[in-house]
Amino acid sequence: MNIPTGSKPWQAGLTNVSDVPRHESLSEHMAHDDRVSGDGAVIASDPVAFHDGRAAHFADRYNKSAAFRERNTIWSEWIAADVAADQSVADIGCGSGIFSFVASQYARRVVGYDASAAMIALAESGAKDRGFANVDFEIRRVEDLRTIAKQFDVVLCSSVLEYLNDAETAILDIANLLKVGGVFLFSLPNKGSLYRRIEPLLYKVTGRPAYFGLVKFNPFPEVISSVLERAGLRITRQTVFGDPPARLLFRWLPGGTRSFKTMTIYRAVKT
Repeated sequence: MNIPTGSKPWQAGLTNVSDVPRHESLSEHMAHDDRVSGDGAVIASDPVAFHDGRAAHFADRYNKSAAFRERNTIWSEWIAADVAADQSVADIGCGSGIFSFVASQYARRVVGYDASAAMIALAESGAKDRGFANVDFEIRRVEDLRTIAKQFDVVLCSSVLEYLNDAETAILDIANLLKVGGVFLFSLPNKGSLYRRIEPLLYKVTGRPAYFGLVKFNPFPEVISSVLERAGLRITRQTVFGDPPARLLFRWLPGGTRSFKTMTIYRAVKT
């Protein structure tokens, strides 16, 4: 793959990540929520069905949304730090393949899994367009992970666990995919953030943001740590990212960065 001079590998194929648009107000964020129809109703009650119907729009947000572009930068830096040339990587809930493509620039082999056929079609098309020969994609639900015989050095899972009915079992299955000493990189909403704390009330009163109606698993960090320990995984690093809508309002509230940022990315190691 040809990468423009001066670009980071993960920036290839995207617009200039420094050209970040202004942040939306809270009302704009809810009005433009890509999981909401014109009247504010949830488009689909099943996350897979939702992403199947809006795959191209969702994928395009990595070019057009400041929040998605920040997510891309953070995830790409963490992937680059943990993936080596002789390693295999699984991307669980790979979507359009954005992080599978990042990992494929460092790894020997990458396999992306997603339950959305439309997302997998986008990922396969993207791999062909970029000329990546070391990445494959398969349609699989998270519940099917236990049927995968392979083991991987690194497993990626970006904003997937929160939508699962049984995230704890999924984490056990993911742990079984990892070799001993393997790395699990995943992200979840930062429940400690002030925005996440008022999100249930916003949803109850307004029906927005509509994606909240699809969230099943959103524990505090100490609970996440306990769940991972039971699966034989130990958290070694975590950091928060992602500005909330109406960020200027939330920035002035007490609590510092951890109470301001809306997402947490974790690094865990299989013991």
